[in-house]
Amino acid sequence: FNLDNSSPELRIARICAADEGNDGAIPALTTYTEARLECQDLDSPDSSSATIVEQNGYPILLISEVQSDINYVCSFNITEIDIMMDEKLDTCANGIGKINLLRDGLDDDCPGLSESQQQQINGCNRLGGQLSSPLEAEDPVTGIQIFSNSSSDKFISLISVTYEGIIYVYAGHTG
Repeated sequence: FNLDNSSPELRIARICAADEGNDGAIPALTTYTEARLECQDLDSPDSSSATIVEQNGYPILLISEVQSDINYVCSFNITEIDIMMDEKLDTCANGIGKINLLRDGLDDDCPGLSESQQQQINGCNRLGGQLSSPLEAEDPVTGIQIFSNSSSDKFISLISVTYEGIIYVYAGHTG
């Protein structure tokens, strides 16, 4: 989860637990993939926080955002985020698109791999140097706004708890 202050965009990153953090002699996270997150028309939130809940067996990312004097809570399906990240990996393995993070302005072409190499590729196996550069999903993941209110108190944190099948989300706020 990243809020880049130079260009305010919400992003989520996925890194495999087994990522050894190197690509040959250069320290790098070789399984790093990210996606931009959007909810409603929020293009430059003042602040944000997040929590993960499980609903009907599906992981859901809840993000609170503050823009001006309005508090928002948006919901993102983590399974959908994973699918978009995997689609980027697949298209890049087929030689379509760019391999580096779009926000960095780098435009290296995806290498395109042989069919046997493509069958070995997944989110946690990128065949060493073949696809070890950071990737970004082509399109932003769009969330669903589940709450908003106008208040001088601003949300500063979210915490969730599930009790007897009911999800409770607590929003910490200023004021």
